[in-house]
Amino acid sequence: RLEPSALNTALATTSVCDGISVVRTRNHDHTVETLRRLHREQIAALPATHARWLDPAQPEPLAFGDFQVTGAKTARKLSMRTLLGTQLRMIPLCSADRAEAVLSLAPTLPRLMRFVQSAGSPQEAENVIAALAFNEHSRPLASLLP
Repeated sequence: RLEPSALNTALATTSVCDGISVVRTRNHDHTVETLRRLHREQIAALPATHARWLDPAQPEPLAFGDFQVTGAKTARKLSMRTLLGTQLRMIPLCSADRAEAVLSLAPTLPRLMRFVQSAGSPQEAENVIAALAFNEHSRPLASLLP
């Protein structure tokens, strides 16, 4: 149950702070009548829009359930390279070009890990990665390191 004081606070916040008009109705019948009146006012204000809704040449409105199905996020398959590239882009100042430079060296995280292990030392691996230039006009990645 919603306390009347909480409802009044919500009404005041909605109408004053958020700028949305709040219409108080007396009961269910008054609510339905108010909505009918608002609908008629909108139709009168926008006759072209209303006529378009009634035009048989227009496609049928999309039901909400159908909208949910068509708008749902679908799981897409990502390659390991794309995934690593996305992770690299999360590093501050790592642009798509910079991430691509690292991906040219090691296109997946396991291969990057193998590269680091085979470099002799983590410092040597870091030096190789830092020396990568991501295009002919760029500074080496070392310029990003603190």
